[in-house]
Amino acid sequence: MIKIDKLSVKFQNQVIIDDLSFTFEQGIFYGLTGASGIGKTTLLGAIAGLVPTSHGAISSDFQKLGYIFQDARLFPWMTALENVECVCHDIKKAEYYLNKLLPNAANKFPHELSGGMKQRVSIARALSYDAPLLLLDEPFKGLDEETKQFTVDAVMEFIKGRTAILVSHDYGELALCDKILKMERSPVSSLTEVKSGSTSFE
Repeated sequence: MIKIDKLSVKFQNQVIIDDLSFTFEQGIFYGLTGASGIGKTTLLGAIAGLVPTSHGAISSDFQKLGYIFQDARLFPWMTALENVECVCHDIKKAEYYLNKLLPNAANKFPHELSGGMKQRVSIARALSYDAPLLLLDEPFKGLDEETKQFTVDAVMEFIKGRTAILVSHDYGELALCDKILKMERSPVSSLTEVKSGSTSFE
């Protein structure tokens, strides 16, 4: 469970999140949507401890979390396999997830990979960490449809039984979630639950 209590986040003089309270229940796959720039990535960053808060508190039952960023964030001096192994410290697990998402790329360096390939390495890295909580910030952006489908399948298989929060504008991706939450007003002071497949979250 993640409990957000009267959370506020601001950058310089701009308030992004204002007095937000919400509880993310354990074992639920949440989708988070809303207008670009409204604060979705900021909320994920605050939950991960990467974004400083101005007020309020975030408490969590999870000792560790996995995070898939919008950009791959690979170490350029490491091979694809080394980039995955550096978080899980388990060569077998690293090989398993990398081969699942990007076979035959273990010894390639990031500069030898396309943008979509780099993103699959970053997804393999997050999955190999094997955390009970997974945060996903538009993780499939830039993948072609065929590649995206098997990547989504791999992520969905991993998520079973875990807690996850997916930031997305893609209705197909959001429809996979157990619950969809929408940020409707800026600064964000509430999360509105909408039903999967409903046009109300467009």
